[in-house]
Amino acid sequence: MVGAALVIGLAIWAYYHAVVLPGFSERAAGGMSVPELQFGGFDQSYIAQFSQAIGDTGLGDYTGVHATTGLFAPLLFALGMLLFFGLNTAKRAVKWLFWLVALAYALVFVLGNRALEAAVASPDDAALVSSASGLVIARWALLAAVIVVALIVNIMVVRRKLNDFAQGKLPGQHPRD
Repeated sequence: MVGAALVIGLAIWAYYHAVVLPGFSERAAGGMSVPELQFGGFDQSYIAQFSQAIGDTGLGDYTGVHATTGLFAPLLFALGMLLFFGLNTAKRAVKWLFWLVALAYALVFVLGNRALEAAVASPDDAALVSSASGLVIARWALLAAVIVVALIVNIMVVRRKLNDFAQGKLPGQHPRD
């Protein structure tokens, strides 16, 4: 079940970032990249150009992208990570810390999408644009943190399995006499 949740979450996340967003950029924005793919954030002039490129019809489509795949991608990705971290982390405090990173990623992702919609709808509002840019930067930073935590958990699992193997504790393993 954990493996299925992880695979589905990663697949939808990859589909959203590799197919949906670039497709929207080509179709609605005339090839201009969507703001959430700007790893270092963006400024007010960028949002104004993007807003002008997509127009009013594109804004509705942009909101729709965020309400569908843009909502499922972070939630399913975080769910898969929560299950993976919970199953493979023994210490309760460490498990909660790891869960917090995955939950923060999902929350910032969803809030960032709402902030992006508001900023694109009102590109003259510097505060909206600045907060949307900050949330996009935070989204990518938290994704990096989730990846680091996943690597740490993988290392912990491998070390635990190697120790169990060395001690003859794995299921089906017969200790040598």
